[in-house]
Amino acid sequence: MSNALSSFIKGAGSNMPALSDDQLAAAIATGQEGHDIDAGSGITYLNFSGKSGTYSIGRDRKEPDDEALYVVEPQALLAGWKCWKGGKPVAGYEWSFFTPDRAVAERDLEDHSPYDERRGEGWKKMLGMGMVTTDGTATSIKFTTTTISAINVLSDLIEEIRKRAAVGEPALPVIRLDAEEFTSKDGDTNWKPIFDVEAWVTRTAVSSFMEGGIDVDQLISGEEPKKAGRRKK
Repeated sequence: MSNALSSFIKGAGSNMPALSDDQLAAAIATGQEGHDIDAGSGITYLNFSGKSGTYSIGRDRKEPDDEALYVVEPQALLAGWKCWKGGKPVAGYEWSFFTPDRAVAERDLEDHSPYDERRGEGWKKMLGMGMVTTDGTATSIKFTTTTISAINVLSDLIEEIRKRAAVGEPALPVIRLDAEEFTSKDGDTNWKPIFDVEAWVTRTAVSSFMEGGIDVDQLISGEEPKKAGRRKK
């Protein structure tokens, strides 16, 4: 993920994997069926609380700006497993949608039992994404989750990315973070994350934005960078 995001942040389109929209859609479809990946340095983690409906970013648990926008990088989609015990993760595996050969099957997960099922302990499926801030800092953000409600929300976003890529439409979502309250099957009141899509944009437009060619308003309005014309002799 770090390589994809770092190239993406720098706007160095030539350093990105040469993926067509069809290849992107196919890779996402493979990942959805599902992926161990090095998170790398320079990655800031986004967390969401299903109890309070609030987000926090980084080690200092800073609350993000409600109006902040983030560009999701489809080439930084993640899947995997995480094992919970004693209220914390004790083991985990994650991999990129683009390296399904690194996926770990459920039958190969090591046993850390005994588990307290009442506390939701044990191995859980994990889904995640990488994104970049649009506030001028180009901060790499990583979000992962093992809760069913959040996985469902993220799965819907990933499916829309796949559909758009499959037909050649702009497939990079610019999102705003939100939350929605719901009642669980047990009657408890919980929260799930909501990723409101402000706009769907192209990789060319995002690269131009990262390089300073267009501003964030132009990005979300769908403006594409102008091609340089031929110099007259």
